[in-house]
Amino acid sequence: FTATNATNVLNATGHGLSNGDRVMLTNSSGSGSGRTITVVNDTQHDTTQQKFGASSILFDGTNDHLTVPDSADWNFSGDHTIEMWVRVTGKAAHQCLFAKGTDADWPVLAYQAYIQHTTGKIFYQISNNGSSSGNVSITATADLSDGAWHHTAFVRYGNVWNVYIDGTSQATTTQALTILDESNPLSFGAQYTANYDFNGHMDEIRVSSTARYTANFTPSTTKYNPDSNTLLLIHSDTTDASTTFNDSTQQYLPAGLTSEPVYYVVNKTTNT
Repeated sequence: FTATNATNVLNATGHGLSNGDRVMLTNSSGSGSGRTITVVNDTQHDTTQQKFGASSILFDGTNDHLTVPDSADWNFSGDHTIEMWVRVTGKAAHQCLFAKGTDADWPVLAYQAYIQHTTGKIFYQISNNGSSSGNVSITATADLSDGAWHHTAFVRYGNVWNVYIDGTSQATTTQALTILDESNPLSFGAQYTANYDFNGHMDEIRVSSTARYTANFTPSTTKYNPDSNTLLLIHSDTTDASTTFNDSTQQYLPAGLTSEPVYYVVNKTTNT
């Protein structure tokens, strides 16, 4: 189907679509203006390891991390999912997967997930608006320091919080809270102040404004495509040692639009 601008009629004939299907359009360049991703130290793409495509993201355990600017989106007033594939190298120290803030400020830290030293297990904590009570702190059961790739997903569904490892729930609790609104960037591979440096690889980092998993599931065997619930999407799949990181959330935009993915609902009767 085709559309040359945001208001064009969609020709959906012959594409196997049904009435009510949601279709995301692409612009002529196939690119948009996603969020800015800042590389700290020598975080880079590495072709020696990959989950999908040609490469994955290498963090060498010494101040490497990626940051994304502060946004109201990261306050997560309701359901959401933060997920990524990880391959851990050792467990000599705590290793942060992602964080909004720094551990030195707890409980004035929004949330973080890190792999505990000695056990290799993920610890996930979320601050109840900076209070000393009503916070979430849960620990998964699997030791991830085996050198294998593992899918990790951190999900809020209503007031239920879950940590899924390779599609299986390993830690859960029920707690109503308001996530602290604090001003630090969202960081991957370390806290914003470079504490708890991650040593290993990540791939397919995705943040979503929905609970993508509400029961045990089979992780995707292909890389993700953005949809209307995708807030951040970081692929790798590039050349060795590249330090260019793009947010693929807004990769697919109709011509003339630069801020939001646009979806059309198919109506075969009118081809709209």
